[in-house]
Amino acid sequence: MTSAAPATRGQLLSNTHCTAWHDTQMHWRAGKLADTWASLRKQVRSRQDVANLHWSEEDITLFARYLHNTIHHYPVDKLAQRD
Repeated sequence: MTSAAPATRGQLLSNTHCTAWHDTQMHWRAGKLADTWASLRKQVRSRQDVANLHWSEEDITLFARYLHNTIHHYPVDKLAQRD
């Protein structure tokens, strides 16, 4: 019997806050506000500001990375991989 991998910090942030912002349909809409890694991080930063969450830069990056890895899959240049 295998156990599920523990949730990442990004996944925990998503599970806690993402549904308050929107439903899953927002990720698939035609006029997406994010279309690159940088714009995804910008949108995460903006949304957490609006929600008054006071996330650290690390949490913003971890949440954006979780969205990138599970939903968006934008091309990431070598510099952005360090973010």
